[in-house]
Amino acid sequence: MFIKLIRSFIQNRENMKHNASWQYLNVLEGKGIRLGLDRMEKALEFVPLKKMLVIKVAGTNGKGSCACLLAKIFEKTGYKTGLYLSPHIVDFGERIQINGKYIAKKELDKRILELKTLLEKNSLELSYFEFLTLLALKYFSDKNCEAIILEIGLGGRLDATNVMKAGYSAITSVSLEHKQILGDTLWKIAREKAGIIDENAKIFAAVENKVALSEIKNKCKGEKAELFVYGNDFLCKNPRMILEEMNFDFCWKKKSQNLEDFKNIKLSLVGERQFASAAIAIAIAQTAEIKENAIRKALKEAKIVGRFDIRRRKPLLIFDNAHNPEAISNLKQTIRQIFGNKKIIFVFGVSDDKEYKKMLNDILPVAKKIYFTQAKYRGLDMEILQEEIEKIAKKKIDLVLEKNVKKAVKKAVKEAKKDDVVLVCGSCFVVGEALAKKNVRHSN
Repeated sequence: MFIKLIRSFIQNRENMKHNASWQYLNVLEGKGIRLGLDRMEKALEFVPLKKMLVIKVAGTNGKGSCACLLAKIFEKTGYKTGLYLSPHIVDFGERIQINGKYIAKKELDKRILELKTLLEKNSLELSYFEFLTLLALKYFSDKNCEAIILEIGLGGRLDATNVMKAGYSAITSVSLEHKQILGDTLWKIAREKAGIIDENAKIFAAVENKVALSEIKNKCKGEKAELFVYGNDFLCKNPRMILEEMNFDFCWKKKSQNLEDFKNIKLSLVGERQFASAAIAIAIAQTAEIKENAIRKALKEAKIVGRFDIRRRKPLLIFDNAHNPEAISNLKQTIRQIFGNKKIIFVFGVSDDKEYKKMLNDILPVAKKIYFTQAKYRGLDMEILQEEIEKIAKKKIDLVLEKNVKKAVKKAVKEAKKDDVVLVCGSCFVVGEALAKKNVRHSN
């Protein structure tokens, strides 16, 4: 009886810490986005960090995959490697990992309250994303990480992660998104993303637009940084894509003594954009003098929640967090590559700040049936999606409206034939809700 009372007391105390930490995060989140580095720079005066190899990864799409691949490569090399991502898909711990292991719930609660106390003591107030970034950096430092991979949250120049100087950085893509914050042209957005370029760093970019690439080149020139461009300096050859694996040859156009071509790379991630993300990861790893064996193992083993994530067969059920026009366009290309002219059953919902009209135009030609749904966090009203699809469809499209995400997925799977493909996409929050065993908190 006494032991049970002790256990109950401990559990209640942990629950109180958890509730207090989440309540604090919710307050910070409610204050919105605050770009700028001044607050982070001031906070770091009170949170000294140990020396770590830093890699920053920015981009409209592909940055999360690239960051995960890099983390896996450095882990396979023997580095104790921290990985910082945002947002999470299912588990909040996805955001802060060491060697693929999510930060524990108790550890996270403890560190939230400790950092809160430290900031209040020094009269400092950070935004939600700044707070989590600082927490992650301190956690990696305290745990003696040797390398850390930081996915840029928004833009780059004024993002909280950019307080860290990096010897290697990547810009995986540049397209129009968050226009109200980053600017309404590719040049303006490229300028923000190029802000992560540090003096004398090595920069790796997969940017096709000439205006955007020109801005990145100018920034590199000003910082005396060495730029490697996908398609110009390194590339994938002989790309091959099947349902659960991709293969390609990695090649340098100009090789120095330490750079090598690799034949028949196997990548466990699937998607048209993954070729460029993987190529960037390989190029960075090689310039960091990481051996071929570690690179190959990492790419073959890497798995990421919500990236062409197969969870069932007969019918085939796939989750992909493609959440903006460029990502949906890439997903459409992936569908064509793997399934040919086969029509897909979509479970589709978008966030309320996305350009949903372009996204609907891309899924319509490959859709057999669409289940519109709505994430609890920032979900766009389903009726708006329904009205738009009925405007653009040249013939009647089979539509179902189901606001509850989990119910929408269940309905789609139940009503599908064994040889059908059900694809859940449109928002990382839709994918997260669908995959979660319990309700999860989503932010940023």
